[in-house]
Amino acid sequence: MSLIGAFRLESDHGWETDIEVLVFLYWLAHAASYTAVSQTFDIPKSSVHDIVHRVSQAVMGILRKVISFPTGDDLEAVGA
Repeated sequence: MSLIGAFRLESDHGWETDIEVLVFLYWLAHAASYTAVSQTFDIPKSSVHDIVHRVSQAVMGILRKVISFPTGDDLEAVGA
């Protein structure tokens, strides 16, 4: 739910944001082909492709807000 709330996806095909995020997470977690994800969610393979690419871009857009890389003294502490 946190990931769903972190960004707004522009959708022109009618899939809800929560479904798109679930499709993306399933694809990512299972390293599944678009065909396998398509069959699992009963949606067209072309939609899976579009969803994966759209959500990937959205994740990249919020990456710096969600993940902070250590710098300076923090980097030394993390390395130790």
